[in-house]
Amino acid sequence: MADLNITVDKVCEIIQHAQELGGKAQPIDDDSPVGGSGDDSPLSPMQEYSGDPTYQILVDLIEELPPDEQADLLAMLWVGRGDFDVTEFEDAQSRANDEVGEGIAPQRIIDHPLLAEYLISSLQDLGYECPEDRVEDGAAGPGGAPSGGML
Repeated sequence: MADLNITVDKVCEIIQHAQELGGKAQPIDDDSPVGGSGDDSPLSPMQEYSGDPTYQILVDLIEELPPDEQADLLAMLWVGRGDFDVTEFEDAQSRANDEVGEGIAPQRIIDHPLLAEYLISSLQDLGYECPEDRVEDGAAGPGGAPSGGML
């Protein structure tokens, strides 16, 4: 298991809110390289829901995370998307730390329409799972995951 700065419980909470928005966002072509949004429109699909209270909760959750936890989320998004292999998670964390330092990571995380799916995939690849009551069907494994403390 990879060492995470963010708790699995926080990741699962973010997944839960992203799933609530996921049915509202229109899919985009997600073949863009690391750091690209894959969308040339002025607003990302998730930004279209900026008036939605769930979107604001998601924004607040991610923006209030300490930088090392934001970096973990961004690295997990990249692993789940396939930009990095699970064995390269430390490299993804390092690259994500650079982006967090530039102040661009929170918006990249928040506005990704497949955030929930990629975080779920990454959690599973890293050896963690969300408890069944925290995420939609198919997202949790048998028995859930550790959800407290630093991992």
